[in-house]
Amino acid sequence: IASTTDTDYYRVTLAAGKTLTSTLTPPSTADYDLYIYNSAGTQIASSTNGTGAVDSVAVVNSGTASATVYIRIRYYSGGTGNYTLGLSQ
Repeated sequence: IASTTDTDYYRVTLAAGKTLTSTLTPPSTADYDLYIYNSAGTQIASSTNGTGAVDSVAVVNSGTASATVYIRIRYYSGGTGNYTLGLSQ
């Protein structure tokens, strides 16, 4: 996150019957928030922990076909800088 107006998006294909776990680790002086949206743009999960705290969410694709989800990382407060986004299915 280079500025206070930055928002990063990632597109992930989630296999049928699988769970996607997303973990966001911000800089220790920053508060970034983690949101997940379905392909229709509806928010389906979020984590908005405080400054320096790790945010983590899990979403399940209970359908019989793969689904596309969108991960959004948003600046909330504090400093700017690099973050780590971990994804696992």
